[in-house]
Amino acid sequence: LGILAALNACQQDRTATATLDRVPDGYVALRFDAEIPAMQEVVTRSVDPDGNGVQNMTLFCFDSFGLFISTATADLSAQSSEPGPGEMEGTFKAEVPENTRTIHFLANQNMSEFQEDDFRSRSEAEVMSVLEGSSGRMIYWARFACAPEDDRSIDEQLAAAGNTVEMIRNHARISIANPDNQWLEVTGFVPYNTNAFGTVAP
Repeated sequence: LGILAALNACQQDRTATATLDRVPDGYVALRFDAEIPAMQEVVTRSVDPDGNGVQNMTLFCFDSFGLFISTATADLSAQSSEPGPGEMEGTFKAEVPENTRTIHFLANQNMSEFQEDDFRSRSEAEVMSVLEGSSGRMIYWARFACAPEDDRSIDEQLAAAGNTVEMIRNHARISIANPDNQWLEVTGFVPYNTNAFGTVAP
């Protein structure tokens, strides 16, 4: 009787797990941690005042030929309660097409002018080059690609890589070293001729 009860309990656990991870046919579920390394806080009107955080995240999915399939929205399921100074961490989940082999992770991008149907079967360069960010909006980007010789699905390969995506900002951290001599005293510096707009991906 004890053995039968144990077998029954195991079966119920598997059923519950399968229900939680159920996704539509042709899709796989992704769960990943997004980490944004610390950067010195910039207090100026030229930087997005609410940019120190991820308001939304869109995943751009490409197939094994590097051609665009579709986008997917990643939802924040958990956020780290004790990130390091200036760092941000969160756990996201999303459903992507099962033939996805490359993903561009893009946070805080304004998607209102991106017409997805116009870019189907276009290359990564064609799709990502039309997405721009401004100097006044903090955008975060990362890319993950499956190993070409690895037949495992992208969710398996992402899990094998630690389920962690390190994102970079579209704003650079700039610093200057004050030379220790009697001829020059640096009291500040101002960048000029900077780009007002740029692509969100390199």
